Amino acid sequence: MLRKNGRKSCMILQQRVDYTTYDLAVKEILALSKNQYPSYICVANVHMVMESYDNKQYREIVNSAALVTPDGMPLVWAIRKLGFNQAERVYGPKLMKELLEEYSKKGIPIGLYGGEQRVIDILIKKLPIQYPGLIISYAVSPPFRSLSKDEEKNIIS
Repeated sequence: MLRKNGRKSCMILQQRVDYTTYDLAVKEILALSKNQYPSYICVANVHMVMESYDNKQYREIVNSAALVTPDGMPLVWAIRKLGFNQAERVYGPKLMKELLEEYSKKGIPIGLYGGEQRVIDILIKKLPIQYPGLIISYAVSPPFRSLSKDEEKNIIS
């Protein structure tokens, strides 16, 4: 299937997974950030596909992502079986490292969202050392529960 943006993707148990590589994913994410287009990326594994299959609302969220990368060899095998023979795994931690490298080189600020505060604090301290020039302009460790309307407003603004 060809999406509006020209990206090739396929459906695995009703969840979209895009045919991509590290280079293509980094380029697409950089383009989204340059255009300041509000979007999100999903790094999909088999568990995510099964959750999507069982939960229509979750599936709609995943399928609405700007990019859904195949992070897991079973997804890569499925994509290859569906005709994308050059499909490769786009592993989340490696994708993050490649993005941090590009963002630090280009001086594009990043934001960190999620995880425990101690992890956010470690990332704020260590990432600029590992990626000189990296600008972290936003870092939030949200509570591990549903957010109130006021909390949502504060995070979004």
